Amino acid sequence: MGLAFFGAPVGAEEIPLRRENGTYEIAVRINETLSLDFTLDTGASLVFIPRNAFLALARAGTVSKSDLRGTGTAHLADGSEVQSTRFVIHQLRVGRYLFNDVLASVGSEDATPLLGQSLLSKLPPWTIDYGRSALVFNPQGGSSAPVPNFPSSVPPGVAASPQAIPPGEVSAGGYGSFAYDQNTGQFGFSWNQVNQAWADYTAQQGCSGQCSIVFRIGPRHCGALAMTANGKVWGGADRDGRDAAKLAALENCQKRTNEQCVIRANECNR
Repeated sequence: MGLAFFGAPVGAEEIPLRRENGTYEIAVRINETLSLDFTLDTGASLVFIPRNAFLALARAGTVSKSDLRGTGTAHLADGSEVQSTRFVIHQLRVGRYLFNDVLASVGSEDATPLLGQSLLSKLPPWTIDYGRSALVFNPQGGSSAPVPNFPSSVPPGVAASPQAIPPGEVSAGGYGSFAYDQNTGQFGFSWNQVNQAWADYTAQQGCSGQCSIVFRIGPRHCGALAMTANGKVWGGADRDGRDAAKLAALENCQKRTNEQCVIRANECNR
């Protein structure tokens, strides 16, 4: 059925975010029954809810056997994979936007609710205003270039640098990104772009597939991407120096496979 608009937003709409342990959380209403704070996570494949929330929806009669879609593997942004029950959420409300028939996965009792790609891929163009901690929708665009999605946690394969400059910092240039298609192993990258949004867009344009941004490189930092020959396993790193980034990327890739990893890209931003 797609998405419906309530109040037909004109121009940009902002939805407050709450920063929690390095991630961003947003209030979401499920089936007009239950409200939860979800972590924005573009590295997660599906919307992910804890088991007690699923049971609450079932008790309220807004989830039934007909909504179940068997079991499957949910890919989380920390690199883990979990087997879980899948079901269809009839309605998810984010701000004034209402989304229908969203595939979701059920986690353990203490699982963190995640807003993954089964919903994020349905959103109109959006970005995060880091200064005001807000998710900004701009359905009318104003530009032909898409507004990239900013992940709020470290995706699988990334060896994060504690000195990395956070996304959204204003600079004259020096931003980079890596895009990757986990199904085909195709990738794209960018360096020394004017801002992070344009770095993301450029990386995705250079990737011939259904590519998502998997990690970013800030100003005055070096990034590296290591992959197996078939491109199915990768490791990335953001470090102060070129050699340090290469070594960390190789180590991070090699941790995940017995195949040989090689450096596929390695550059430094201004």
